[in-house]
Amino acid sequence: AVETMIYPIILLLKCENATVGDIVFLIDGSTSIEDKSFQEVRTFLSNVIRGLDIGPNKVRVGLAQFSDDTYQEFLLNEHMNKQSLLNAVRQVPHRKGGTLTGQALEFLLEEYFTKQAGSRADERVPQIAVVITDGDSSDDVSEPARKLRNHGVLLFSIGVGQINQEELNKIASVPRFRLNIDSFDALQKLTNTLLQTVCDSIENQQKGESSLTESMFSFGFQFYKKNHSPNRWLTIDTPFIECKRANVADIVFIVDESGSIKEANFQLMRTFLSSIISGLEVGLARVRLGIVTYNEMQTAQLYLNTFQTKTDILQLINFMPYSGGGTNTGAALDFTLKNIFNEKRGSRKGVQKVAVVVTDGKSQDSVVVPAATLRRAGVTVYAVGIKDANEAELREMATSPPEKHVFIVDSFTQLKSLEQTLQKSLCRNIIEDAITSVDMQTEKICFRQERDTIFKMAAKTLKLTKLDAKCTNTHKHGESIQRHKLSQN
Repeated sequence: AVETMIYPIILLLKCENATVGDIVFLIDGSTSIEDKSFQEVRTFLSNVIRGLDIGPNKVRVGLAQFSDDTYQEFLLNEHMNKQSLLNAVRQVPHRKGGTLTGQALEFLLEEYFTKQAGSRADERVPQIAVVITDGDSSDDVSEPARKLRNHGVLLFSIGVGQINQEELNKIASVPRFRLNIDSFDALQKLTNTLLQTVCDSIENQQKGESSLTESMFSFGFQFYKKNHSPNRWLTIDTPFIECKRANVADIVFIVDESGSIKEANFQLMRTFLSSIISGLEVGLARVRLGIVTYNEMQTAQLYLNTFQTKTDILQLINFMPYSGGGTNTGAALDFTLKNIFNEKRGSRKGVQKVAVVVTDGKSQDSVVVPAATLRRAGVTVYAVGIKDANEAELREMATSPPEKHVFIVDSFTQLKSLEQTLQKSLCRNIIEDAITSVDMQTEKICFRQERDTIFKMAAKTLKLTKLDAKCTNTHKHGESIQRHKLSQN
């Protein structure tokens, strides 16, 4: 009883601004879950509900359970007050059976996220689904999850025990919406984490789209919504010919979210990213995109193999949170090389690699070595500085020549003026790299001493400054390969 009294006080403080939302919980009721563990799920749902502002014009909650079949426990419009919801959760039976998660996700789309079931998507109310499961699905989850995301539903996945992480990633809208625990006994520890993340997402979705729409109108964008879904994200029409031909690259945006930026300006950064990305040929076989946000810490918002479609990525940007804090740009560069430009995360051999750093201030750590290491790994680095950004530091980060890779604006509202310039530069860089056919993936770049023309071409293409290209290999004829120092010339 004491625990029940404490939870609402803590959680309601965290959710005070997340006043409107439609949340559907999809819980695994398969036989592999013991009755005691299923009771832990009921308790978890009750604690989360206690932290929400429940009401017909506030937060609505629905619940479905799945095993071999999917069961409609209650819809979004069935319980409009907190006590009624808590009573309904206590009475949910443990169905038992197999694990058909994909079928259950389809069921949510058809039976829950509809106007008849109480969904307020047509009123632009945030749509959220939370999946809790302890086992691998017997059917495919990728396509049903994609359909839900395309319908405007934000997906969370909670995995209990030794569940397939790849499957959880396929379900979750973004990597940080995938949560893991070792056992059902630990489920209650996730209450605050889930509630905070869900509530932040509701807040971001509530204010994010209107802010972005206003920004695009003020900047004169032409934009449209794809298909009919009221919650589907905006796609911006940017008809750059260069980008139609620049169809293969791995591009990662490294975005400063430090305290000096503030929420309103971070929304302008979201707009900036959305505009640039909308003009690219996005796809797993085309341009892959990654996003890292950073303050004192670094967060992978998007890996290079997380999403296949531009729509999903634009929606992710809409939900991308702003945290505030310090500015460790050097650590963010190092994190990006190790964790994003990584084959396991979707980075491809022989494909042009680009990093775009967007920051408004001087880094609290050194960028020199991390930036040089990133460039040496074959990554072309662009640096976008806003307002108080340090120009010397931007030049230290960027690929040479800085005239082509460093961009500075006096305010966040002026980011609009950079969109076409940066997008064209990115696309032309991709095309030029494809023509030279230089392998940008190898960490150590070796040249034959006698082939000076090849050396000069590669040096110019890579634009590396004061970095040694070291090689310990030998040619097939046995001669040693000399060490060359690449300079701007």
